[in-house]
Amino acid sequence: MNKKGGAWNASTIDGSRKRLNGILQNELYAGRIIGNRQRFIKGPETGKRISRENPREQWMTAEAKDLHAHEGNRSL
Repeated sequence: MNKKGGAWNASTIDGSRKRLNGILQNELYAGRIIGNRQRFIKGPETGKRISRENPREQWMTAEAKDLHAHEGNRSL
């Protein structure tokens, strides 16, 4: 059950391998905090905020063993 009392969606659990979201893909649940993964720009046509991934060498990581919930994606 989710916080609203409904069923979880598959995307909540599995997430996206490319975006590294969802419980199984998110490094936070493996005990690692990753910052600076993305930046936001304004779309030239709509003025809306658009996310763009930063290069992996710009990502900042820190261990957070107290948040460890599963083994996670060890390829990073």
